Amino acid sequence: MDLSNDRITEVRTDILKALCDPVRLNIIYALKDGERCVCELIPLLRRSQSTVSKDLDMLYRFGILGRRTEGKKTIYWILSEGVFKILEEIDKIAMRSISNLAKNYSEFEKAL
Repeated sequence: MDLSNDRITEVRTDILKALCDPVRLNIIYALKDGERCVCELIPLLRRSQSTVSKDLDMLYRFGILGRRTEGKKTIYWILSEGVFKILEEIDKIAMRSISNLAKNYSEFEKAL
């Protein structure tokens, strides 16, 4: 594998890491209907300002969110609606997995 493929894999991994946190996923869904300032997200997420800011910064650094300042406020928004397509695919995989677990559990109960 050449270096450019290694770098692509590293960036993909970083983006997936950014998406694999409950608070960050809640941030993404909180921004689904439009931009919000940090001060609006803190009460929605019921997390400290430092936690929300840290998670917002990570999502921004990996290109998931955009941001701008308006006076003392920092406003965030989703850069690409494609992130919701990714999450929809994850939901489909999760539902298949849950369905398989339920099927296996049912078969296990019948065997008892």
